[in-house]
Amino acid sequence: MKRKPTTRQTTTAIFTGAALIAGTMALQAQQAPAQQAPQQAPQQGAQPGAQTQEMGEAQRLQARAQEIEAELQQIAAQAEQDNPELVEERTAFIEMFESRLEEEGYPSQEEQQQLQQMQMQLQNAQGLEDEERQQLTMEFQQAISEMREAEEKVRNDPEFQAKQNELIEARTEAMTEINPEVPALEREREEVFTQLSALMQAQQQGGAPQQQPGN
Repeated sequence: MKRKPTTRQTTTAIFTGAALIAGTMALQAQQAPAQQAPQQAPQQGAQPGAQTQEMGEAQRLQARAQEIEAELQQIAAQAEQDNPELVEERTAFIEMFESRLEEEGYPSQEEQQQLQQMQMQLQNAQGLEDEERQQLTMEFQQAISEMREAEEKVRNDPEFQAKQNELIEARTEAMTEINPEVPALEREREEVFTQLSALMQAQQQGGAPQQQPGN
């Protein structure tokens, strides 16, 4: 009989999958350095001072995002302590998420660990022949693509979205009773993430980020 994973194991598996998906960007950059070089050549004249300023702004935004997240997590922990039903609802939601992912063919923890090993092998590919590396890369990217499709199907499901919104609303309401500033903190967090995303995209494109309204 198959043993059902605990909530902690399920959460670990979900974050492992997210880390694997994020790791594909670095691998894709490694596979085509020759194609990227011509695009980067015109940017050689970029001013070092501007780059330093952008890096400083990114660090400031990241630091603020961490501060907000830490404060919200502390409030959330207190809210769950005061409202045990929130823990039960969160546990049920994670179990539902895991079950739906499994239905869509999302890899098991063991399969994700194998993908992590494959990712590490590709990141340290000095000992691999070109053909072997290309084959391994294709297999890895195919697995990641399937993971993305499975997550997208679940997250776009109306029933899942309704449950998620219900849980978020109940959690936010309980947190706001503890600290009325919670909605403002959540809005600021979204604004910081938006600014960070725009800054990172501008750095990749070699341009300056557009100033956000109200900043």
